[in-house]
Amino acid sequence: MEGHFLKMVLLLCSIVSAVAFQIAPSHSASRASCRPLFSSVVPEESKSEEEASEVIKSFKPELPEAAIQYENAINQALKTNLDPLRKFAVSGATWDNPVEAQKDRAGMEKLLLDVGNFLEDPRLTVHAARARGGDGGGGALVEVDWLKTATWPLPWRPPVQVFGRTVLRLDGEGRLAAAADTWEQSPYQVALGQCRPRFWDFYHFKAFPPAEFPAYRVAARGEGYEVRDYAPRLVVVGRTLDRVNTRETRAARTLPESMFSCTISMIGKIPERFYVTSPIEVSFRGKMLKEGDAQKKVNAIQWKVGLPKAFGLELGGLPDPDGRETAQEMQDDRVWHQVDGPRRVAVARFNGQNQDVGVSKARAELLAKAQEDGHELLLGNSGRPQFSFLQNDAKVGFKRTGGLGVAGYEPRWDTGNEIALELAPPPSSSPSSSSSQ
Repeated sequence: MEGHFLKMVLLLCSIVSAVAFQIAPSHSASRASCRPLFSSVVPEESKSEEEASEVIKSFKPELPEAAIQYENAINQALKTNLDPLRKFAVSGATWDNPVEAQKDRAGMEKLLLDVGNFLEDPRLTVHAARARGGDGGGGALVEVDWLKTATWPLPWRPPVQVFGRTVLRLDGEGRLAAAADTWEQSPYQVALGQCRPRFWDFYHFKAFPPAEFPAYRVAARGEGYEVRDYAPRLVVVGRTLDRVNTRETRAARTLPESMFSCTISMIGKIPERFYVTSPIEVSFRGKMLKEGDAQKKVNAIQWKVGLPKAFGLELGGLPDPDGRETAQEMQDDRVWHQVDGPRRVAVARFNGQNQDVGVSKARAELLAKAQEDGHELLLGNSGRPQFSFLQNDAKVGFKRTGGLGVAGYEPRWDTGNEIALELAPPPSSSPSSSSSQ
């Protein structure tokens, strides 16, 4: 009886949540002749070792060569390709880490293969690195800041992430002789804190898996707000012109059709597996358009959605980040990819939607409190403060090849939505302690 009742509850949740789904527009077939908004992401396992390393290097020129090789070697080993690790690390290389210390490269290989077989889409993303000079024995030291992400193999597929740092000790030939990891949370804290099911995981059990949220640390807290340092991430950005320019149209409530580039099958005996991220970040900017001899004010609305962390920070295989115009019937829309961050923002909770009348008052209150507490603002090109709206009640689904195919909207009385104010970046762009939703 209890099992039957649970099935009915899950079925009801999936039906209720399905009402709020937004999928690729039905007329998308008519745009098949247009260039796709997103070019397919080449899966990392299909790249050669040289190609994968070159993609990382081309978009991270500021990183020391050892950090680039380390990231590539770890990620390739997690996908069963051990050649980069064997070229980078000497046979006697040691690895001190919170999971299981290894005394040689063979132990490193076994541990990485085991992790890759157990977790879904494990990845190490290096977002900062610096040389620390020699160790007194003829070798160099390189300090690497990273974010490790994966999906835990449980029925509700919870995403997990942890910040950390690795000190690499290189030999005289630049090969890895020893690595020492420091995690900002222990493996037990990661497993117990991030893998437990939440209400929304069960609410969407038959539809959406749990969403990945951007990785950040809380740098400070004020009255009614907190300051967050976000790690760099890969995002897809959509922009459109709201020519009606009125709150009543609620033009910013849902993603524009131009951002959808594929369809995702969510029904059938074996529904398609896909990535889910949240929130949708929305911002507004007034713009003057010339129509004949007159000037008309329109609202430029911009949506920003984080791509799954499994794609790392590489833009290879994605469209030109400068933007691309869509089909003629959507001439006011543009879509592009970019690396977003690192960034510092002040965030305050707002239990409403992005075009509610109360947003203006909430922005003013957040701005006043941040300035009163001495936080330096990051002004826009117009010299004005930059605000955005974090739509935590929305989830976005991506195909495993990178296309955006579905969005879901739900009431979130537990956390609510949020208003964000851009602040000047911290002295160091690498987070030193982690926290996330």
